[in-house]
Amino acid sequence: MYINQVFKLTMVLDTDKFDRIFKKRDLLETDENEYIDPSLAHKGITVLYRNSRYKKKVSLFVDSTVVLKGKGLDAHKLIHKLEKRISEYFGGRYSLEDFTLTELTLTADINVGSQDTATSYLKVIRRIGKVKGFSPVRYEGLDTSKSFCLEGNSNGISFLLYDLHAALANRPGAGGLRQAILRDTKGILRAEVRLTSSKAIRDYSGRDDIAGQILGLSERSKKIFMGIFSQIIPSGDFYKKGEAVNIVRQKVKDLRLQRKMLRLIELISEKKSVLLAQKAMSCREPNRLLAAFTDIGLSPVTISKRMDVNGLPSLYSYLDCDAA
Repeated sequence: MYINQVFKLTMVLDTDKFDRIFKKRDLLETDENEYIDPSLAHKGITVLYRNSRYKKKVSLFVDSTVVLKGKGLDAHKLIHKLEKRISEYFGGRYSLEDFTLTELTLTADINVGSQDTATSYLKVIRRIGKVKGFSPVRYEGLDTSKSFCLEGNSNGISFLLYDLHAALANRPGAGGLRQAILRDTKGILRAEVRLTSSKAIRDYSGRDDIAGQILGLSERSKKIFMGIFSQIIPSGDFYKKGEAVNIVRQKVKDLRLQRKMLRLIELISEKKSVLLAQKAMSCREPNRLLAAFTDIGLSPVTISKRMDVNGLPSLYSYLDCDAA
């Protein structure tokens, strides 16, 4: 599984220093007080200027795959290239250490084979509903019926899973290249894990300096991604409720555990929320109960009886690493 990394680096400047840079650039206005300089985009860096009244910011969006020309992850080389590009762009006036790492986005594309299958997965996964520590959220440009997005209540983490083809089809554009891109994205679910607070970045990187944070997050990117992914998406295959009940009865011999598992299946189906189902059960060890489903390769989240599909393999079966 390849995980792309996009780092957001931000520098706050006073008005004089900001204007000295801002007025020299040929910028594209994207929103009120926001301007983009795409001159380094072909090298993997997009520069965003925020010229607000009270706070002047320069942000760099760094796509590690483009910066490294798709030659694989090398965090040391990434840092070296960043230092070089920043020095060149700002004429030696600013360096990497003048920026703060304010966001990291980890992205993985999961090819489930067809648009119909992608749609089916999202219909089932949306039944997960609320998860402990997260709440459902909507993002502009993503159809809520073709996406499942959560935002951490206080942990500085966001999670997105969406139909990539549908998301790109909603964006403006035309031409043969666009059509080719759209064809290539059919059947792909894009998963994103975002660290959006300085605390989350420090906690996951174990460092305070920006170079150390980039290095630490790069080296742990797969572990971070899978750790958060597995908090949201239960492992195991998806079935309709009747079949899921049969599997539990056949494979779980401990009758007390079996009753709890059957009760969780019923409540998730009823409440359309893993968290609300766990609360209704007053479950003292919810992770242990979910682990019992993992042991038999079954998801407690079931397929709606109105759906045509009867079963779907675990999403983890499309990834080359196990659920964390």
